[in-house]
Amino acid sequence: MVQASGAEAGLHAAEHETDGRDEPSRGGVRAVERAVRILRAFTPERPWLTLAEIAEAAVVDKATARRMLLTLIGMDLVEQEPIGQRYALGLGVVALGASVPVTVDLRNVAAPHLAGLARETRAMAFLSILREDGAMCIERSHGNPPVDVRIWNVGESLPVNRGAAPRLLLAHLGAEERARRLTRPLGAATPHTLTAPAALEADGALIRERGWAVAVDDIVEGVSALAAPVRDARGRVAAAVSVSGLTPQLIGQDGQPLTDALTRVRTAAAEISRQLQDMHWAR
Repeated sequence: MVQASGAEAGLHAAEHETDGRDEPSRGGVRAVERAVRILRAFTPERPWLTLAEIAEAAVVDKATARRMLLTLIGMDLVEQEPIGQRYALGLGVVALGASVPVTVDLRNVAAPHLAGLARETRAMAFLSILREDGAMCIERSHGNPPVDVRIWNVGESLPVNRGAAPRLLLAHLGAEERARRLTRPLGAATPHTLTAPAALEADGALIRERGWAVAVDDIVEGVSALAAPVRDARGRVAAAVSVSGLTPQLIGQDGQPLTDALTRVRTAAAEISRQLQDMHWAR
């Protein structure tokens, strides 16, 4: 007779237990769904959570949450404070994220260009792709900015109406897909955030015409961004390269992007595109 490991036992116990508050999706396995909900409870804004907070977010009782957490700790997907009662994601999650095949080559090609772009502009440089929940940052680089604005961590998504890169990625979708996404409620982070579908459609047409995007004060007042498209071997927009920094670093007194900063962003995006096309890489 083969005995289950402690981690396996924890999963089996959680799978067969029910508290009446959650049901697996059709064809789903309750233990797996609960484990995923626990992992998704952690966010860049709340990286450390108590047992009670995790149980509430995952819709399970605290006893179930504790057993699931012990299993995830054993798999290096969650860690617990040495002294204290809080939990956070473990390094095993980072290893999983780095192995996602759709982004591995893209990130490897882009990383040195982002580092150079961040250094040259003294701003934060980002690489992002479009997902169902918005534009996700998959790589970024610090450039010793005068003020470190902590926004858009790796793995975090921004709504498609906030920021230069999300709006650029939205602009390059097909008309039908753009319309579908623009039927959803779009909140505003500042008074400068575009929320009206007609305004975003007009903005998208301008982005497609000139080949780059600019955003001023639409996520945080006093912070601006520039973005350019990365194209795959089929010529499709697969990602966006962008920089974000204090508005005077990127925007002139006339309200237009500084030529040097915009040129550097477009050059980095073009070079990444060229390398991907040489590799015959396509999403």
